[in-house]
This record gives sequence, C-alpha cells and structure tokens, in this order.
Amino acid sequence: MSLFSWLRDRTRGQNTDTSWREGSVEVEPFVFTEAEMSGPFVSGNLAMYLIHGTDVSTTNFITLEEALAKKKVVIEETSQVQSLRIKNAGDEVVFIQSGDIVKGGKQDRTLQHDMILQSKSDFESINSFCVEQGRWHKRGLEGDDTFSQSDFYLSSTKLRMAAKSGSQGAIWTEVGKLQCRSAMNAGVPLSHIQDQMSTTSLQLTLENKKIQECTARYVDDLNQALGEKPYVIGCAFAINGQMNSIDIYSSSSLFKKMRGKLLKAAAVEAFSEQKQQDNFAPPNLVQVMNSMKDLASQSATVVMSNGNALIVKQESQKNVLYETRDLSNEGKWLHRNYSVK
Repeated sequence: MSLFSWLRDRTRGQNTDTSWREGSVEVEPFVFTEAEMSGPFVSGNLAMYLIHGTDVSTTNFITLEEALAKKKVVIEETSQVQSLRIKNAGDEVVFIQSGDIVKGGKQDRTLQHDMILQSKSDFESINSFCVEQGRWHKRGLEGDDTFSQSDFYLSSTKLRMAAKSGSQGAIWTEVGKLQCRSAMNAGVPLSHIQDQMSTTSLQLTLENKKIQECTARYVDDLNQALGEKPYVIGCAFAINGQMNSIDIYSSSSLFKKMRGKLLKAAAVEAFSEQKQQDNFAPPNLVQVMNSMKDLASQSATVVMSNGNALIVKQESQKNVLYETRDLSNEGKWLHRNYSVK
C-alpha cells in the first residue's frame, strides 16, 4: 500500500450553465489530496496499479456497452463522419466514455469526449471519428443507419489523444500502426489480423481471434488482481516500464463496469508495443504518484459541455488530464483520465 495523489473536486457551487464554449472559460484547477494505491501487478511488459477510495457519486450509471445491449440507447448515422445522433430511451443515466468504439453505420466510429445522457432524453449530437477507412456503405448484415454495440475502447494512448484532439488523419495513422505492430509481434502476415470485409477497421481487428489469443494472458493475469482488491475506483497502466495512462471514477461501481474495456485496451497496446528484451522494471508507486505532480500548477480550461457532462482539461509539457464533471450533480467530478503525451 502507498499513497497516491489524486485530484479533489473544486466545482461545487460554480456556474453549471451548459452554454460553455471550447477553451473560453478557465475554471479552478484540480487540487491534490491523497488516496491509497496498490501494485504493481505485472503481466509481461504491462504493469497495473489500483487506486482505492470511497464513492463520491451515488448515481447508478449504466455504460454505453450495457445500454446498447439492452437496446436502451439508439445511435443513429448522420452521414457526417464527425457527428452522430444519440438518444437514451431508458430509465437509467448512461455514461459514455471518450474512446468508446461503436460498431456499424456507414463506418465504425469512436466517440470524442465523455458524455452523460439523462434518462428519457431526446436525440443529441455527439462528436465522432472514423476508426476505419474507405467503407461508406452497409457491411454484411449490419444496419448502415444505426450502431449495434460498443464492446471496445481505443487501444492506445496515441489513438485516444488523437481522438480527443480531433485529428482524423492521426487516428487512421495510429490504427494502421497498431495493426502492423500487432501482426509483427504475433508472427503472422498483416492480412491474418485484418478482416477482408473491411481491412482498415480497428473494431474488426480487435475482434480478431489471433489478437484475442495474444492478449488473453495479460487479461487473465490482471483480472485476478482486479477481482481480489476492495474499494477500487480506478487504475493506472505502465507499458515497457513507462507510465501510460490513469483512469479514476467517482464510484467503485462505475469503475467495475468500465474496467473490462480499460484492461482489454491496455492489453492490446502492451502486446503491440512488446520489445525483444521484455524485462522492463515497472515504475514504483512513488514514481506513479510523481508522474502527476507537474499538473498541479497548471490551469484548467473548459473544453465543452456534452449532454450533462462538462469536460475540463489540464495540460503540461508531458501530461494531459481530462476531467468530466456531472452538471446534474452540482458539477462534481465523475471521471478523470490522465495520459502521457
């Protein structure tokens, strides 16, 4: 056990008007407090650290993955690459995470920023980017006007940063690099991890049997630690001995629902980044904590409002932190995502 400095909410009582414009408003920066941490738990070149804490939010969110499986959420094609329509027809509040991949439509998409959809909501616009190239038509038996599932999360920090920054070209480039590196490390031709229905589709590559076989050990090894430790509200990952990303949630129940996607994504990235000399020492807990300290003095700026979510960004030369604040809950924080540049 050790102590991890994380960020305390300072938004209570602030203006929660949803008419924010990107980059137009500076809000109070995040303030460090302490929470317990455990780890590292190691599988190959992937190290995981667990963040422990008490719940801040009591809202019983369901994830986009759950909502689509239950047919409570409808995501419609708009025939515009960077925008979809989304509606929550159910009785539960839906949490959508930046980097969630939705399958179907005219092209598979990833969603740019976190979003909170209240129950029985009307259609709202949500920013999106393609995670495949070329296809702009029906694929197999899938509908070309709606999206059927969201089982995967963008499988590298560079991909997620490209999506958040709004760079479609960088997303396509990173998808191609991930496919090539994964095929090389699996010892198979590139065509063996691509689906001929759409060779550029990240979604279909992540569904690929060979990729799932190659990443299964990471998932199996680290799932054990996830299931054994109590009061877990987040996790951090390091790959090849270097810090990669941290995700913290305001309730253990929401983290439990999201952890499968996070772990699968980290496993794919770790496999694609394997080196021949796979003996990197993972960062210790103090190093993980220190990796966040350079953000402490940085200003925080509103990126956008998205449904009932306010997205706030804090950035240094080395790191970026996105915080999602729940406008329906006094602007309290809901999700924090930290990434190394």
